[in-house]
Amino acid sequence: MTAMATASHAQGPDLEHGTSLPRPKPAQSEAPTGQAGAADAATPALDPCLSPTQAGMVVLSSQLAHLLASEPGTASGRDPEALHDMRIASRRLRSAILVFGRAFSRRAMRSFERDITWLGELLGRVRDLDVFLLWLRAYSRKAPESDRTVLEAIIQEREAAKLKEQQALVQALASERYTAFKSALAEFLHQPAEALAGHKQGRVSRFADKSLRRLLRDVRSKAEAAGTDALKLHRVRIASKRVRYAAEFFASLYRDRLTDFVRLCKDIQDTLGLLHDAQTQLAYVESLPEAADPAVAAARRRLRRALKRQAWRQYRAYVRLRPGLLSRRGRKRVRGWLGPGNRLKCRPRRKAAAGTESQPSTEG
Repeated sequence: MTAMATASHAQGPDLEHGTSLPRPKPAQSEAPTGQAGAADAATPALDPCLSPTQAGMVVLSSQLAHLLASEPGTASGRDPEALHDMRIASRRLRSAILVFGRAFSRRAMRSFERDITWLGELLGRVRDLDVFLLWLRAYSRKAPESDRTVLEAIIQEREAAKLKEQQALVQALASERYTAFKSALAEFLHQPAEALAGHKQGRVSRFADKSLRRLLRDVRSKAEAAGTDALKLHRVRIASKRVRYAAEFFASLYRDRLTDFVRLCKDIQDTLGLLHDAQTQLAYVESLPEAADPAVAAARRRLRRALKRQAWRQYRAYVRLRPGLLSRRGRKRVRGWLGPGNRLKCRPRRKAAAGTESQPSTEG
């Protein structure tokens, strides 16, 4: 077991870099846990006989469709759930571009990645303010009566900031850049796969195995190097998000046996997401002008302490999850989930004497 995996629960994040914030659970989860498979309902099943480019076209088309489905509600500026859905769709679409980018022309993928990153940042700024406002209102209801006027002033300022970011997002959704991005990606995905392939390809099942193992190595190396620095922990969150989405994209190729692996990555992603939220929100509270009124100063101190208490809770939660990636037992479990015995391989369909067709079988 690594030193990272055996770190004491008494350790906490470096609060100079960040702390944590409780985040209300969204009404719609990114990945429903009650379904039979590990993949999100938005992810179509993949045929193991597809090439990586063909599989990438299936996944990218699906994620683009979900992005566009949530666009009207988001553009209205009055539907927070549509905003949440569009943010998740943008994240998944960007991850799909990164995962399958090697199967396509690099020039086209770089252009699409820049545009979806731009859109994701706009969506994220509005959603992050939504989340902080929900938390602030809940905190205010339980705060001492003397603090509520101070907290209400902070809430009003954050509401004004959210309105400004929301207007910027609505303008972006009506912009030439966003319109051109949608049209270009849709047109790109309607071309024949042979015209889009970046190089000679095999089957998607082998591509999936290489992709997942590469992403898994990345998240492990970042987790081992992170220590208690919140900036490095944020990088672990991003890496865990990428391997989680990739596992969801490829889950059908593993006979939907990646459920526990996806759940582990999602739990790490969510827990470290709380730390990153707090880094931003604590920095905001500390950036407020120094208060001459002792009552205002005291209310802000209590708010900062509340954020820091939550930081410790989230960090301890991460410490409990970390061995799932880094301990000897955790590594063994992951090897089992990703083992070749669970992975489907292509059996070319041939008409048998009885008129039936062969089905994909497992490797091993």
